[in-house]
Amino acid sequence: QRATQIALVDLARKSNQLILLSHDPVFLQAFIENGDYDINSVNIYEFKRAQNDYSTLEECNIEECIQSVYKRNYQTISKYIADPRGMDKLTVVRAIRPLIEANLRHRFQDSLKGANSLGIMISMIRSAPSGSPLQKIIPHLKKIFKKDLKNEVAISTFPVKSVLQSMLAEMYWSYYQTNRYKFFQRTRTENFAQDDIRTWDLYKIVDEVIFYYKASLEDAQNLQSFDVSAYNEILNNYYTIKIIPNGRELRPTLYDFLVHRAIDYFVSSEAGLTRPADQFVLNDESYKSNAEDFVKLNINTNDTYSFEYYAILLYQDVIKFHLNDANPEALVDVDLKRLEYVNTKSGNENKEKFYLNALENLESKYSGNPVLTFILYYKANLIYERSLKYNPNVSDNFKWDAKVANDICESGIQKFPVSKGADNLRSLQSTIKTKSLVIKTEDINIPQKPFKAFIQYKNLNTLYFRIIKTDLGELTGLNENVLKDNNINYTEQIINYFKEKKADKQFTISLPDDGDFQMHSIEAKMPELSNGIYLIFCGTDAAFSVDKDAVAFSITTISNISYMNRAMKNGNVEFYLLARDSGHPLANAKATMFVEKYNYDKSIYEYIESKTYTTDKEGYFKAENLDVELVNFNSALEQDAALQTNQIDGYFSDPVNAITMINGGVNIAIINSPYVASSKNRMFAILVSPKSGIVAAADLRGVEVGIANATITEYLLDRMLQSAGVNPNDSVGLDVKQIPTRLQLVTNSQI
Repeated sequence: QRATQIALVDLARKSNQLILLSHDPVFLQAFIENGDYDINSVNIYEFKRAQNDYSTLEECNIEECIQSVYKRNYQTISKYIADPRGMDKLTVVRAIRPLIEANLRHRFQDSLKGANSLGIMISMIRSAPSGSPLQKIIPHLKKIFKKDLKNEVAISTFPVKSVLQSMLAEMYWSYYQTNRYKFFQRTRTENFAQDDIRTWDLYKIVDEVIFYYKASLEDAQNLQSFDVSAYNEILNNYYTIKIIPNGRELRPTLYDFLVHRAIDYFVSSEAGLTRPADQFVLNDESYKSNAEDFVKLNINTNDTYSFEYYAILLYQDVIKFHLNDANPEALVDVDLKRLEYVNTKSGNENKEKFYLNALENLESKYSGNPVLTFILYYKANLIYERSLKYNPNVSDNFKWDAKVANDICESGIQKFPVSKGADNLRSLQSTIKTKSLVIKTEDINIPQKPFKAFIQYKNLNTLYFRIIKTDLGELTGLNENVLKDNNINYTEQIINYFKEKKADKQFTISLPDDGDFQMHSIEAKMPELSNGIYLIFCGTDAAFSVDKDAVAFSITTISNISYMNRAMKNGNVEFYLLARDSGHPLANAKATMFVEKYNYDKSIYEYIESKTYTTDKEGYFKAENLDVELVNFNSALEQDAALQTNQIDGYFSDPVNAITMINGGVNIAIINSPYVASSKNRMFAILVSPKSGIVAAADLRGVEVGIANATITEYLLDRMLQSAGVNPNDSVGLDVKQIPTRLQLVTNSQI
């Protein structure tokens, strides 16, 4: 709503007159209040029913309209609470949100000023500072969000019960994913009442997820006869947009909807539990047999925590349900998913051969039905993905697979051009035919001598080149524009700016293209250039349009100067300047040092001119007392990002963080370890607000404590609480990455 209001206010500024139709008078009032136009120029009318199904347009008082809406919603809810029999539940549901919004807006006019939707109101209530009138709402809010869905499941009946069971399984797994690291640290919990999910171990939560997904499908017969269109109001915006979304016919019943939710969970997740020696695997190619034979398979295992096992059983059930459908769309859809999944999970060395054979059997069976296009899409996609293995430096294997995939797409489109699957084939064909272009040159090349450019291309046969001279100041200015506006694409900015400038050199080359839709590479001869910085543009059209053509560029410096340097332990840096073409030292050369510093006003890094040195007869000079800049970061996350993107050269951190980055493949080294935490040399503490009344770690039971998740702060908080005899699960670790924000929250008594 808020985004719509902003867009409408902007539209009103640009218009001579704006006519706005809305069913919600509260929305209209918010729109009027947020505008900066003359309130006297706003006229409000209401359509009212007249005789013979005609309507009249009459002036109205929007305040009275809002009051009447509130009263109507209030009466609807009150009537439902008194006696729900015979009432339309959808009407009741629609009355809840506007009733709450109007009530809160009336009670807290100052505190909720500018809040035009319930979502914004809830956010403002949750973050309300101490002493705010909104604080009195927080207990009610917590009560609403802590309502036990498990109890709702227990008292519900078909079909709501099945839907809630599926939702509960999803919620349990979502909780696990959010708190995964905590579960991996726990041993198995047994022999006590496990009423609180925070005390569960991983086995318990996986058991519950499996149980509720299976339970949601227990009443399969009734679910299979329940038309899913009854849930249109929930599944899509069908109430206001009378269009059934694409794919709805593939999930015609509530059973289809719920079974595919369960399948999607089991095929995309892993339990992460210790498995038996005889793990369930999908290597047997009978799992890729035709649908009629597949549903007859007797599938059993002792591996009760195998998600592959539960997934394949569900595939069996849903395929069996649709096996005799008059319209084969739903059957073919799930059968294709089954074959793809088994192929992904199979460890059989011939799995791709069996998968392709299964697809071709389906292709033959449904050759006269539009569902053929879905089958051809899977087949073409498999062959196209195989084409990506092509390596011209090794062999011609897979070279023509992309062309085969393109031909399959074309045959399906030609046979059933208006089918749903044809759109998928067109999309894949577009990917196969996409033009691709990359150009690379050496950073520095020798003046007045031709040099090489390495070019990689796909689906191209002609390239247009433009070489334009520039300088560091011009490039820096363009880079600053990009940093100021995140919506600016750097590559597009460079191309659009320089393509209008006069070229120092321009030419065209022809490329070999044998029509295999593969990436190819060549080394192209670039013309000799004089000293300076150059942009080398190449594109598939002389216009160099980034919207319509493939365009690439490379930046190179033409210079005969090269240098070697080494850093000394005392902080000095030694340099040798050499002629690039001969390797001879450059004597009496002037060398100016530039230091990269962060400009806080511009929020960018800049090169600042430092000192100028003169080389000796060996081309040597030594830079002494180089500046070291200390940069502050609000969080370890920002600090890590700066190091990995070369914005800083090093930082002070805990060894756990550094080791984690090294294990993750980041090329860094620990060069010094000056501090060691011990009982005599304490380095960490828990800070509390003076108003909190907390004097010891034992007082943190049930209290929110600001930490950075998955860092040493979380680990130390748990250890400190354990030392004080407090179960870490009894305290709430609030993830606040930025340290200044954490301190502010403590200072304001918000945590």
